[in-house]
Amino acid sequence: MKELEFRGVSVAFGTPLSPVFEQMSFDVERGEVISLVGPSGCGKTTTLAVLGGFLRPSSGSALMRGVEIRGASHERGLVFQEHCLFPWLTVRGNVAFGPRMQGAGKSEQQVAVKEWLKRVGLEGQEDKYPFELSVGMMQRVGIARVLAAQPDVLLLDEPFAALDTERRYDLQDMLLSLLNDRTRTAVVATHDLEEAVFLSDRVFVFGTSPKGIREVLRVGLPRSRQPELRYESEFTRLKAKLVELVRAEIRSGSATPVGQTVAPT
Repeated sequence: MKELEFRGVSVAFGTPLSPVFEQMSFDVERGEVISLVGPSGCGKTTTLAVLGGFLRPSSGSALMRGVEIRGASHERGLVFQEHCLFPWLTVRGNVAFGPRMQGAGKSEQQVAVKEWLKRVGLEGQEDKYPFELSVGMMQRVGIARVLAAQPDVLLLDEPFAALDTERRYDLQDMLLSLLNDRTRTAVVATHDLEEAVFLSDRVFVFGTSPKGIREVLRVGLPRSRQPELRYESEFTRLKAKLVELVRAEIRSGSATPVGQTVAPT
């Protein structure tokens, strides 16, 4: 089932108009994890903004389950590079915010807080304020806050870029554990090519000349992934292939047909 679709989407900004991408089309199946990679300025964050309903396309349409996306919705939760927590609220208050805005009673809010803080490994931190937490802990709270609102789609914009390698690995592992049941779809914009391979079912490689999706790398690894996967030969091969594709875009743009799929073999 198609969870998300771009149908001939173009986005342009400025005067005169300068295209971010033109006539871009793709679809994402329910339960898939898709990563967006490519040079800076190629349209990854813009794609997330359109999918989130925060930006209307200049032409074409973005859809969720066949219905045009016309604005923000609790069905699609956005996780930013910065945690964006409310500094005046405790961890409990931040995580309860989404359920409260959806009309949940206090008991329902507390059930959600307990569940999601446990799932992101932050039990016992409920009464702390953001300034009392490490950067990694704040990002965990940010993810818990989004998930407590029960979105069907997660949109993540460089969610772990501010973290050191060890903490980034920890949160990648945590995110995959939350997505393993395939009840949620995720689209991740990242500059970290290893992260893209580790998290994804498919990786969309964006280019700048022309802009938009230039190639699609199918990862083909089992969804249940352990940290040790990063050191296995097939993972290393896929990462090297992705590095090759992105470096080609950075050097000279792509001459291959838009949307060409690169198999993992």
